[in-house]
Amino acid sequence: MQAFCLNNKNSIKPIPTITSCALSSIYQGLPPARHGITGHIIWKDFPGAVVDMLKMQVPGAKASLSDAGCDVNAWKREPGFLDRKEENGIASYHLMDRHIVGSGLSNLIYGATPLVPFLNPLEGLHKVGRMLTEMERGWVGLYLDEVDVLGHVMTGETPQMGLMLRHLENSLAGMAAGMSAAALEETVLMIAADHGQSTIHTRLPLHGENMKWLKAHTRAVGNSGRVLHVYLDPGQEERVLPWLREFVGGAGRVFSFEEVMALTGPPLDGTHAAGIENAGDAGNGLTGHADWVRRSLGDLVAILDDGYNWQRKDPKRESSPYDSQLASQHGALSWNEVFVPFICAPMAALLEG
Repeated sequence: MQAFCLNNKNSIKPIPTITSCALSSIYQGLPPARHGITGHIIWKDFPGAVVDMLKMQVPGAKASLSDAGCDVNAWKREPGFLDRKEENGIASYHLMDRHIVGSGLSNLIYGATPLVPFLNPLEGLHKVGRMLTEMERGWVGLYLDEVDVLGHVMTGETPQMGLMLRHLENSLAGMAAGMSAAALEETVLMIAADHGQSTIHTRLPLHGENMKWLKAHTRAVGNSGRVLHVYLDPGQEERVLPWLREFVGGAGRVFSFEEVMALTGPPLDGTHAAGIENAGDAGNGLTGHADWVRRSLGDLVAILDDGYNWQRKDPKRESSPYDSQLASQHGALSWNEVFVPFICAPMAALLEG
């Protein structure tokens, strides 16, 4: 039996519904509290700063953590499915755009799976068809971000989105038409999304004096789409919590750590914890589940409602009237961000109808 998984970026649903967090859950088969990635830009005790989890880089730094000699896999709290490739004994390949192969998050989530680059999605699909025809047993993954990228700047309601989806459907059917009958019979197609998106109607100004105030009264601040992670030193919450609730107002909700912790998923059990040597976090990640989640997720978490988004740059300083602007965003708890399509069907079904 072969399996082909097309992860069309746009289904395990953790919080936040953000790429770094959700893709890690899908490919490792673990919730955030166990795979170790609880957001997009979040605090990590090593290197002692907020880290962009897609780039695996401290914002503003000139080099990625991997280039600086940091093994980002040390952040994993438990081996995921793709880290247990040898014991599973299943052949696997994963294809992605050549610009992101072996960079950033791909250093963490794909385990021992060989990564295969492509220049164009049609080339990637062609390679997938060849692999599935030639391999006897295993799976091939393909990562595409066209729908996600288009949705961010044009929303999911535009005619262009329909054209993009139809193009992908036709491309998949063309790939299947080039496969052998035996490979089609033995292959299962799975299409999964890591999150949905919410159209932006109103923006909260998270720049200028507001950001200056937050930086002056917190240990650190991270942003995951429509989620704000706030990290505090002792004594800061008494002042920051009422300020943040007033700032967010009716546009969302500010959660205390105790309220939001459970959304990261069930904790490690004793069996898993006993075998972990997490050199990437202070205390080797064994100081207690709640302590670890607090350090990673934040002491306070602000989650915006549907239609709202943070505005992190002063709009008066935009360089061109034709710059691409975010029209849709994700990261929060609206129904269209949390509930996304998942399709599982025989590969041969692509040639029917």
